[in-house]
Amino acid sequence: MEVHHYLFGFTIFLCVVTFSQTDKPSGLSQGVYCEGCIATVKELLKKINKKTGESREVRVIEALEDICNLQNFGSYEYSPPKTGQACKFLIENYDEEIENSLVSESGDFEQKICYELTEACKGVDRTRKEKEELEVNINDKKQKLETGSSEKDPEQFNVNINEEGAAEKLVNQINMAVKNKKNGGDDDAESDDENKIDEDADLDDDNDEDIENLADNLEDTKTEL
Repeated sequence: MEVHHYLFGFTIFLCVVTFSQTDKPSGLSQGVYCEGCIATVKELLKKINKKTGESREVRVIEALEDICNLQNFGSYEYSPPKTGQACKFLIENYDEEIENSLVSESGDFEQKICYELTEACKGVDRTRKEKEELEVNINDKKQKLETGSSEKDPEQFNVNINEEGAAEKLVNQINMAVKNKKNGGDDDAESDDENKIDEDADLDDDNDEDIENLADNLEDTKTEL
């Protein structure tokens, strides 16, 4: 009897440890996991709300089958690979619960799934974006692009990593951003030059006026003589 109690207690302990170790995807911060959950729910609702003639239950099941395709996450806070990783974790661990919620419930699904069911967004400040490092190959060299909060707004690059030639497109966008920044600096320099020219023009006008006054005075003096 004591042995059974011991095994039962040990089993519960393992379950608790396992659950605590899988509360979020490995390698993702809570903030990225949260935004991945929000993105997943948004994409699910887009698919489910399309009128196809099928029942809601069928639309939910079909939406869940291919929801973690990276092409679904090209316009969200974090990169498609990170968002897709969060999505896969949600489907692997909460598939049935998410399905039941979407089929039988109504209301705020982001709140129900990302805050209450999975707790992906519990305690997360969504107004602050975390920094994310992306590795890309530029001229056969690995380069790190850092996105996230900074003193200035971060550059945003719109590239679908699943498209052919995505790396080349990303490089072109980076080069264009660098060129724009450089041109912006040149514009500032040109603006300073223009201001200087205006100041010189004002001085020339003043000098011309002084010369005219001097000429008038000389003419008056000549007349008197």
